[in-house]
Amino acid sequence: MHTITLPKGQFEVSFKPPLVHDRREMIKHYNKECGLLPEEVLAIRCIVNINGRVLDSDAYDYEPDGITDDWCVEDQQYFMEVFSTLYLIDDKGREKAQAEAKKLMGVSTRATTTKSKQAT
Repeated sequence: MHTITLPKGQFEVSFKPPLVHDRREMIKHYNKECGLLPEEVLAIRCIVNINGRVLDSDAYDYEPDGITDDWCVEDQQYFMEVFSTLYLIDDKGREKAQAEAKKLMGVSTRATTTKSKQAT
């Protein structure tokens, strides 16, 4: 679990790493009308407490978007950037996964690199 203080200093937030269960529950209850992206709702589902106040797990199922309604946009974006950097796959991880998939499919990344260099 990690704890951060958001930039404006009003909120100290503790959150846990997301599990597949968290993603599945988020998808079950996701409402496109809430004004948040699915990744934002997933991140909110992982908040354990705000300013020491433990969140009621029922809040996630019914109104996950309301949990951060009183945060300014800067604080919300900061939290999302921290969460995404910690737990979601980045470009380097994506490239590694793609290289692994190509290896499993028998596609030579060396041949692909040579062809693209010849094209330029």
